[in-house]
This record gives sequence, structure tokens and C-alpha cells, in this order.
Amino acid sequence: MPKAFAICIIVAVFCACNEKKTTPSGNPKAISPLYAKKALAEKTKLNYMTNCGTCHNYSQRSVGPPIVEIQALYSGNSDGIVKWAQNPGKKRADYPRMPRQTLGEKELKAVAKYILSITE
Repeated sequence: MPKAFAICIIVAVFCACNEKKTTPSGNPKAISPLYAKKALAEKTKLNYMTNCGTCHNYSQRSVGPPIVEIQALYSGNSDGIVKWAQNPGKKRADYPRMPRQTLGEKELKAVAKYILSITE
């Protein structure tokens, strides 16, 4: 329940952030690069949590292998994660086949980089 609530809050904040910002005269406001970077980071984390984190734990076996194993296998190779996610096969007999991920290429690349960067 707390995880679902947190996801709802993140989605609500992200949706609010995507509203077109305007000045009183109707001209679009410039969004600061820092704000845009934070919004992208939150979107990437949400994509990870809803697409990867449901089957992959950081260091423990779950439906899929732990993130630490994925990090070891794809160290420095985020494109390899993207390629696998777009067309997964069955690598391990003791795990089910991973479903194909439907995020766009840009989102998959961001999530792959995030996977290689997380530490817990």
C-alpha cells in the first residue's frame, strides 16, 4: 500500500509538472534546466519501479535476477540492457522468460543507465 501511494504521488507531481507553464501575458515560461533534469530523473525512477522493480530486487532473487547480477553482466553497457529489454530471451533455466518491455527507446535508455547506477 505505501508503495502504491508513493507511486500515485510521484505520478501526480509529474503530471502537474507537465502542465504548460505560462506568464500572465500567455507566453510560455522557461523551465530551468535543473527542474527539467529533476523531472526526468523522477520519471525514470517511476519507469524503473513500475516496469523493472516489480520483478527485480536490488540484491535478492525474485521473479527475475537481482539488479546486482544485471549490473555485473552489463557493466558500462546500458545499450546491452536496452537491446535485451526490447527482445528478451530465456537466459536462465531457473527464471521465467522476461516479457518484452514496451517503453520507448529514450525511456529504456534512461532506465538502463539508472539500473547501472543504483546502489540499493
